[in-house]
Amino acid sequence: SACLVGSEMCIRDRNKTITELANSDSNEKAKNSNSRLSSLSEKGALGCFVSSHYKATKKYKKTFIEGILGGFFISLAFVVALIASKPLDTSVRTVMVSAIFPLGILLVTFIGGSLYTTNCIGFINAYAKSVKYKQYFLNLTICYLANIVGSFLVFGIIILTGILVPYIKGANGKYLYTDNGNFSEVIANISFTKLGALGTLLDKSQTVTVSAIIGTFFSNILSGIICNIFVCVTLYITFTTKNIAAIFFMIWLSIFAFVLSQTQHSVANLILIFCNIAQTISFNLDSTMNSVTTHHFNTLMPVYFIGVNLIPSIIGNFLGGGILIPGFVYIINKEKIQKISKDLASGVYSEMVEDVKSKIKVSASI
Repeated sequence: SACLVGSEMCIRDRNKTITELANSDSNEKAKNSNSRLSSLSEKGALGCFVSSHYKATKKYKKTFIEGILGGFFISLAFVVALIASKPLDTSVRTVMVSAIFPLGILLVTFIGGSLYTTNCIGFINAYAKSVKYKQYFLNLTICYLANIVGSFLVFGIIILTGILVPYIKGANGKYLYTDNGNFSEVIANISFTKLGALGTLLDKSQTVTVSAIIGTFFSNILSGIICNIFVCVTLYITFTTKNIAAIFFMIWLSIFAFVLSQTQHSVANLILIFCNIAQTISFNLDSTMNSVTTHHFNTLMPVYFIGVNLIPSIIGNFLGGGILIPGFVYIINKEKIQKISKDLASGVYSEMVEDVKSKIKVSASI
């Protein structure tokens, strides 16, 4: 009888131990599942959040250097796309530019550099308190100023080639383009197009109206929002997979769609402003330089371009890439983003943060 009781107690103890081990194992699995990234969208969201944190906390000097490179790549890709497409009809030209321009984003992704448009995403890091607002906006401002410098370097190359403004006189005393003025005409067409209703009035030497200015301004804000939705998702894409070919194709497709929609990118448009200023100054100083284009360059056109294209593009890009898309992503992944934010702010990294960091190391990053 004593042996039987003892045997029953042993069985109960054994069952209790098995139950405790099973509960412990299930709890451990639940804990690990909470710390792991369960879907492609979650990998993209958390990877982008950690990457944006590092972008916003970089030393200002490094941000500036990377910004120059980013502005240079984007402007260079835009110019190459325009040169390659200049012999084509307008409709075909748009498709050609859309196919070539993604090269700029791909170069930034795989070689390096920073862009104002993708750095806008870091606003959600400031909101989640992984970085301070002051630090974020200062870094973002430095990045954009550096993008301007990078774009200006490409502009300098264009000027020296003689395809934008002719500076060499031929035997007949006329200024000669190195490409017969084809590139200059393409730039003029795009510049007036990007000014919308205002551009039409300027081109026809008609009186500029307040309604045209306001209408173009708000139209370009909306255009900037749409643009940076397409551009910023490329950053999320880079953290969803380790497959470089998949990343390459998805980035190309997203940027192709943005360019095809002819929306406003505040960094890409910088090269147009520099070209527009050069054309306006040269054509108004010496009318013989304006031997190929039929457009009328108003002396205030660069001011109009900055006021109703560049500024609203900057605002729209921030709304689309800094608030709209990151906002939705934050709401969907709020719990894990808040946890990662606390870890990043404290400098003590949990298993989940280390998991995200390891994925960043093997992913392309914009």
